Amino acid sequence: MSVSCSVLLVLPLLLPPGLGFRLCPSPCLCYQSSDLVDCRARALVRVPPSVPHGTWLLDLRGNSLTEVHSRSFVGLWSLKILLMSNNSIQTLQPQ
Repeated sequence: MSVSCSVLLVLPLLLPPGLGFRLCPSPCLCYQSSDLVDCRARALVRVPPSVPHGTWLLDLRGNSLTEVHSRSFVGLWSLKILLMSNNSIQTLQPQ
């Protein structure tokens, strides 16, 4: 068995239960049990690209967002609540 294959077999054992391979955007806090992503007041200038697909609440309040791109929320089918107050949004791209 090669070293890379051994690492792949051990990797799932190092991840917390229930996390699977969903990654939380590095400046944010993710609450796995309820699929909440808290990116409040993190000095973000754009929507983080790796928000887990099962997220139903995304909190982006109090950042430095100036533009929301058309693909910012692609794949977030469960998203029900999006909080974006206290930013400097000037441009919302279509779609």
